[in-house]
Amino acid sequence: MTKGTMQSPKEDEERKPLEDEKAQSKDAASRYAALRNHSIRFEDAIDPNAARVDKLGKLDVVFGRGKGYQNLPGNKRMRTIIEKYKMEYHTLKRAEKKRLVEKVYNEIIEGGVRFLKKANN
Repeated sequence: MTKGTMQSPKEDEERKPLEDEKAQSKDAASRYAALRNHSIRFEDAIDPNAARVDKLGKLDVVFGRGKGYQNLPGNKRMRTIIEKYKMEYHTLKRAEKKRLVEKVYNEIIEGGVRFLKKANN
């Protein structure tokens, strides 16, 4: 908005959801960065306002231990992708490993994968 112009209440209402979305995105990015730098625990990196999921998608990855989680299609797919790059990863230098991890992550999230954690309650 330039100096001397007025903004209608409607324009203000239209801009507010975009600002809220940007703030949430920035907050999520800062939580991810803190997690990546090992300055917070995984549980603290999860958005406290995250939506509940009632039905799993076929590509969803669910965090957990045991056969119940290992046999989920999304978890199997993720392990297959990781296994495909494992030998290459061990041959790379540290700087190159970061690029490979990003490549693997991008391949995993292809197709709208969600990373989920089962609620405690």
